[in-house]
Amino acid sequence: MSQIQAVLCKKCKRLLDCRKSTEHNIKWCKCGAVGVDVEEVGGKVYYCRLLGNSEDYEESDDYHKLVDKLAWRGWYNLYEEYTTKLKAAGAIDIYVKQKYGFMRIEYNYSDKCNNADRAEINRLANEAEDKSLGICNECGSEEDVSQVGIWIETLCKQCIEKMENDDE
Repeated sequence: MSQIQAVLCKKCKRLLDCRKSTEHNIKWCKCGAVGVDVEEVGGKVYYCRLLGNSEDYEESDDYHKLVDKLAWRGWYNLYEEYTTKLKAAGAIDIYVKQKYGFMRIEYNYSDKCNNADRAEINRLANEAEDKSLGICNECGSEEDVSQVGIWIETLCKQCIEKMENDDE
């Protein structure tokens, strides 16, 4: 069994890092729905106990995988909807990232997939990628969305203004 490295609260989209902690230091997400209690032995994380309802969090033995997901938290609901559909259609090893301003989905086919299943998986992945172009990857808004920046992002007018004000 792999050691849990991170936990993502599905309610407030906060990441709790289980790799660094002091002994029995309980960390809670912003909304208080999910917590972690990390126990260290000899300066190394020995055990990460999860607190809260299991439906409210996603755990991972790969910290960076959950960090990538937070980079496009506005697409989280789209991600949840389409990874569920893709798994039901027979996709495995699903990995999602942001590339060129849209949600890019990579996957493999299960051994049981026939040509019709593969076509459906491809259709679903393309549909999700197309929909992501109309959703702000920062806040999830579908109003006044455009692709901006040198490192292309899909942002709504409010998030663009917020970024510009933060830069000043």
